[in-house]
Amino acid sequence: MGTVLPLAHQRRNAGPQAYQYRGIFHTEDSNQYFSYPLIIPSGTQQVVIDLAYTSNNGSNVLGLQVFDRNGFRGRGRSLEAERDWHRVAVVIAAGCRTKGAVSGEIAPGVWTIEIDTYSIKNCCAFELETAIYRGRPVPEPGGELEQDLPLQLPYTQRPGWYRGDLHVHSDESDGALDARDLLRLAVIRGLDFLAITDHNVHTAWQQFTPGLPEFCLPLNGIELSTYYGHGNALGVSEWVDWRIGLGKYGVNEMIRQVQELGGIFSINHPRTGKLPQDHACWRAEEVDYSLVGAVEIWNAPVYSNGTGANQQSRRFWDQLLNQGYRITGIGGSDAHYLEGSRQPLGIPLTYVYARSLSQTGIITGIKRGNVFMTAGPIVDFTATTNSGAKAMVGEELLLSKRQELIWLQVNVKDAPVGSSVRLVKNGEPWMSEAVSHDGLFSIAWCDKDALGKPDGLTWYRVEVYAPEQANSPGGDGLLAITNPIYCTATVSWIA
Repeated sequence: MGTVLPLAHQRRNAGPQAYQYRGIFHTEDSNQYFSYPLIIPSGTQQVVIDLAYTSNNGSNVLGLQVFDRNGFRGRGRSLEAERDWHRVAVVIAAGCRTKGAVSGEIAPGVWTIEIDTYSIKNCCAFELETAIYRGRPVPEPGGELEQDLPLQLPYTQRPGWYRGDLHVHSDESDGALDARDLLRLAVIRGLDFLAITDHNVHTAWQQFTPGLPEFCLPLNGIELSTYYGHGNALGVSEWVDWRIGLGKYGVNEMIRQVQELGGIFSINHPRTGKLPQDHACWRAEEVDYSLVGAVEIWNAPVYSNGTGANQQSRRFWDQLLNQGYRITGIGGSDAHYLEGSRQPLGIPLTYVYARSLSQTGIITGIKRGNVFMTAGPIVDFTATTNSGAKAMVGEELLLSKRQELIWLQVNVKDAPVGSSVRLVKNGEPWMSEAVSHDGLFSIAWCDKDALGKPDGLTWYRVEVYAPEQANSPGGDGLLAITNPIYCTATVSWIA
């Protein structure tokens, strides 16, 4: 365990009441949670918590979060480094808030400051300082204080295909733009919905105001960044405990909490290609995948260019599908808009068929698998049988006999000439056709042996690839991909 020096508690005649911890973490302290008490007296108007630590050229990474007697109150944001000392801070004030913090009454009593040791590669010295103010709130450190703003949820009572981005970061965590600017940018780019999914905080949605355009639905979300990989809690507006391994709290308990709050859990960038395997790669064990609602199979381009990450993520998805888990594939730009970033909003786009443009409509559409992803081409994929049964992506086609003929109809719009339209069956390429002309391109394939045996498990999806790999986001050639259409037997056949 890390060496922690005794608490320094200083009372001043003037100015804030101060607490201070100093200590050292070692490599064996990685992936743990260290708690420190903080006594908040009555009448407190603001709490400032500042964590400084030696980063050793970025090999050490610490996180900071704060809890009052009622639960989560804030997570630290990175500040400008001073030489090799990295700083993380959070400011909590009554009646207003800073980025990553929850506003509200500052309840007196014993609070908890928690340091999570995401990565300790070398000896890591740290200093944890807290200042408690009873006077007027001040904005430093951590940026401007701002008033909480009411959330406006656009709602359109019309079924149809809606397009958006399901993985974006604001300056509530490590993004460069605030939530309002992201939503305005989404409107400019023609998105119908936008999920702002900051790391382990749920505070971005508080910025939305009635004055924002109603053409883009702000979809609540959090990126649960654990020691064992990342996942999005989509449709959730409350804090979700992401601290897998703290006591008996496990990954399945975390996913169930997302479900209890009305959301859907999606595994983010499950494979990270040539990047270190402990960097955001999904490594959770003993996962009940029947609880998982979605998996991000297209993360562009942060984990894609030249790494093979998206291809590996799709293979991971194929394995789950072939095991019988009907988990929806989704995409996300993972846009941070940091300096030098190549992460444009809405690439890829995720299209969701929903009964209405609302949080409930979009989340339900994702759960049903009525989803396709694209960087340009629009794909309509349906399947029918001779008996008249029909299914769209995400749906099930019931077969009454072994040799029943299935027609697979694909319409592709805006695909470049020379693109390849591929039909994938059970994770393996099965049919392919080159796009021969501009405009709407249609193709129909048939399968006389969809299941082949009574307990057969068959699914189909469509993928569109560019004529050259370099002409696609991520460099792997993919331009569009649908979710599967599933085939099952209505009765047990006699062999």
